[in-house]
Amino acid sequence: MNVLANRVSGYTGEVSVNGKRVGTNFTRLMGYVTQDAPFFDTLTVRETLMFAARLRLPSSVSRAQKTARVDALIAELDLKGCAHTRIGKATEAGGISGGERRRLTLAMEMLFDPYLLFCDEVTSGLDSASALRIVQILRGLAHDQNRTVVCTIHQPRASVLAQFDNLLLLAGGRVVYFGPTWTEGRADGMLAYFAHLGFPFRAYENPADELLDLVNTDTP
Repeated sequence: MNVLANRVSGYTGEVSVNGKRVGTNFTRLMGYVTQDAPFFDTLTVRETLMFAARLRLPSSVSRAQKTARVDALIAELDLKGCAHTRIGKATEAGGISGGERRRLTLAMEMLFDPYLLFCDEVTSGLDSASALRIVQILRGLAHDQNRTVVCTIHQPRASVLAQFDNLLLLAGGRVVYFGPTWTEGRADGMLAYFAHLGFPFRAYENPADELLDLVNTDTP
């Protein structure tokens, strides 16, 4: 993910977007949602976003416009209920929940309206309901706002996997599958591919679990 986002150097090949090699302005067009973004635990959710808006948005954007942008993101990412709650520490009781913290991280990156959004293990550590809500929001960004969203994800449940249009499955650093995840509400794309190779999946099982079992190099 760091290579794709052009955050590291020392690799061979090149990174292209829409067939064009990325330039020096690439980082201005993309957002990067990390697993554990650092926050000031004494600030509220809204104060955190306002502080980030003042730092990251250009001076040509008025204070009123920055405030409007923050309020819109709070509403869009379901943060109204905790907008005036202090963030607190992730390791201590009190403050906002893990799902709210992850949505706040996403809101921080959405402040400057990126065309391309990278999300590193965006559902890790979340309960199933919070994980589903996060990927539903990301799907909305892709489908409703025409953004490109790239995520790494581990052990998703079926309803979470269903939110993704395409799947890249890696094992030992090699591509095992890249193509559509679901067809007409079913996992026909990837399931048909593996069935054709002689690995039919069991009925009524989570396709994600089946895929991970298949490519797990530690499985005897």
